[in-house]
Amino acid sequence: MPFDGKGYFTRVHNWEDDRINDIEIVTDHHDEEDDNFAQGLNECFLRDGRVPMKDDFDVGNFQIKNLREATLDADAVNLKQLKNQIDDLKDEFELFKDQVLRTNEIEIPALFDEEKEKIENMFDEFSKNLLMRLADSESDIHYIKDILSDERSH
Repeated sequence: MPFDGKGYFTRVHNWEDDRINDIEIVTDHHDEEDDNFAQGLNECFLRDGRVPMKDDFDVGNFQIKNLREATLDADAVNLKQLKNQIDDLKDEFELFKDQVLRTNEIEIPALFDEEKEKIENMFDEFSKNLLMRLADSESDIHYIKDILSDERSH
């Protein structure tokens, strides 16, 4: 394994020890060391983003600096972008609150006045239609009064 548990690169062979111990150059040792280098390089983070990361990125409680503003849903955001979004939401909320308060002061009473007028007009129309249908006789009027009285008592 080319990296130890703390992320330090480790070598397989110490060539100086081989020289001190009169060990000749052994190609298998070179191949093993070269394979170790290759494996270590394959585990490295490529700064140009060619290869995606394979695991979580632990920055050891350090800051990530100069993070570009997010443009896609899966992008990380920087603090400035987050603060701007919060400020925009606050502004939108204040505008919405002001509109609601204005609606309560002006538009809602006007809506009730319009509905009241509609109901009054409907009642007038109903009364006219009712009177037109009734014969002028006293018995028809008493008949309707009796029906209305019965409905109120139930």
